Amino acid sequence: MSRALKAPLALTGPNAAAMKYDVLSMIGLIGVHGCPRTQVSMPRLALLITARYNWRRNEISMGQAEMARLWGVSERTAKREVKLWLEAGYVFCTRPGVRGRVAAHQLDFARILETSEPFWPAIGSDFVERMKASDPPAEEDRKVVQLNTRRSIAVTPDPADPWATVKQALSSKQPEVFSSWLSQLEYDWQGTSTVQVTAPSRFVASYVNGHYLALIEDAICSAHPQVTQVSVASK
Repeated sequence: MSRALKAPLALTGPNAAAMKYDVLSMIGLIGVHGCPRTQVSMPRLALLITARYNWRRNEISMGQAEMARLWGVSERTAKREVKLWLEAGYVFCTRPGVRGRVAAHQLDFARILETSEPFWPAIGSDFVERMKASDPPAEEDRKVVQLNTRRSIAVTPDPADPWATVKQALSSKQPEVFSSWLSQLEYDWQGTSTVQVTAPSRFVASYVNGHYLALIEDAICSAHPQVTQVSVASK
């Protein structure tokens, strides 16, 4: 079966460059509005991202000695910084450093969004709207998208919901990913063989399209074999 929009393992798409700047802006917000320790740590993370983050592979793989040299600090300080980011949830380890191999880490975009959200207005209303949705919502609906990054979401089977099987499959295969990114998605038929998946904001749509489209395609096509094309868009 041929399918459209195969997912790359990166933050990609027409708005990818802007999304990367938004990530750096959010990290900066966490730093300047945080405690003195955070005010030092977040600029170091931002520098590491701009200097060495591999967006195509969505990871940073850099030894503590290199980090220390980049920041002009000791290796002990570099180790402490990485530990702080791990404990705060800003990054997570995708490959441990063993037998001389350098560890690899990935940014947790959902956690960065969640932590920086209270400070978005400091940048401006345009930034807030961009993080919330593609179009300014009605006044009564103005609210920031909440990402459920620290709780699991149970999916109850519903015979009346054609997408219940899809949601159940996604939540069972990737419970943390589902609660953080996929639980807010909506599914709509665009003809007999095409499905459009709608995300609550452009940022979420771009991230889901770049990281989880293949997962979503598999779940949809397993439940609905007639589907041959799946796309992701924002509201």
